Amino acid sequence: MRLFKFTRLFLLFIFGLLSVTQVLPNALNPNISIIGDFVDTQGPMKDTTANRISARETEVGLQASVDPYARADFFISFPEGKTPELEEGYVSLLSLPWNFRARGGKFKPQFGRLNMVHGHELPQVDPALVLSSFLGEEGLTDTGLEVSKIFAPLEIFTEVSYSLLNGVGEENEKEPTTTTVTDTKGNTVTVKVNAEESKVERQIRNFAHVSKIRFYKDLTDTTNFELGLSALLHQPKERKQTKMGAVDFTFRWKPLQKGTYHSFIWRTEVLYSDRILPKETSLLTGAVITPQRRLHRRGAYSYVEFQPAQRWKFGVRGDYVESPEAANATVTLQDGTPRLVETSITRAFSPYVTFTLSEFNRFRLEYQNKQVPGDDVDHRIFLQWTVVLGPHGAHPF
Repeated sequence: MRLFKFTRLFLLFIFGLLSVTQVLPNALNPNISIIGDFVDTQGPMKDTTANRISARETEVGLQASVDPYARADFFISFPEGKTPELEEGYVSLLSLPWNFRARGGKFKPQFGRLNMVHGHELPQVDPALVLSSFLGEEGLTDTGLEVSKIFAPLEIFTEVSYSLLNGVGEENEKEPTTTTVTDTKGNTVTVKVNAEESKVERQIRNFAHVSKIRFYKDLTDTTNFELGLSALLHQPKERKQTKMGAVDFTFRWKPLQKGTYHSFIWRTEVLYSDRILPKETSLLTGAVITPQRRLHRRGAYSYVEFQPAQRWKFGVRGDYVESPEAANATVTLQDGTPRLVETSITRAFSPYVTFTLSEFNRFRLEYQNKQVPGDDVDHRIFLQWTVVLGPHGAHPF
């Protein structure tokens, strides 16, 4: 009997030693994941971005614990036809005093509900119109520092965060102005004139300030709700100045016994933008083309999604957005007729269906009926295929 016990302990020791030997070589290596996001877009024939299949984005993720007190997350994006870029790269401090958490680097700050979610993990194929219009196609992303804290007064989980960023992302490059000149031989040619960026001293007001307070509460064992209030302030001198606010609400239902097979979610988000646009002058004559303007704009989206079976989800999203930087704009209809509109408003209605083979393999079909400025209607169909290789980390709940 003693020999049997000794043999058993010896074998357990050997198996444990082999397991440790296999783990140790990889202990310092980060988790590596690759996400492929492929989208087939069918739309108006005149749109060069439609009627084609594209590898919309390939993302490489590198994630690991630095030590017991910090974690690093880096995501490199390879958009089709564009230069690869660092989408996010930050280090999180997880054990600060008084249960504070912080992260620094390039990241998507907590503003609204879906800004922190990468494109391939959005609930629909395309981002909500107000998000891409107000925050940019890639969302609000920049380099800075964020501090947050979670506590639970009155049994309501509350998270407060504040971010200090260099800015609000990359500004759109200005199109060069063209002018007509005559050379010494009398030939008339058209040349481009590029604007020189004015050098403005870096001040504290050049930074962007982003804050959010988020409330979460379980209503029953199967339902919960979430409410978020966000604010953004960016007022650089002699540049575009932005104030923005957002309110988001989420209601979820997921039964305990059949949560894998059934679920329901309703999410709504409303954004408000107050922007001061600097005056625009001619690069050739210095004359004022457009005076300084202050524009107040609103936008919102709302969607519901129901899961009737393990692999199927059906949903529909509605969009409303006022262009944040357009006033008295001239739009061109599909028949080529120009029309002057005081406020550029876009509405959309988008039903969709998602088929999930596994958490690493997903298909999504979406139809979009979009009413663009000028009462013109744009019809589009999206087919998305998203594949995940490796242990891609979870996105914020």
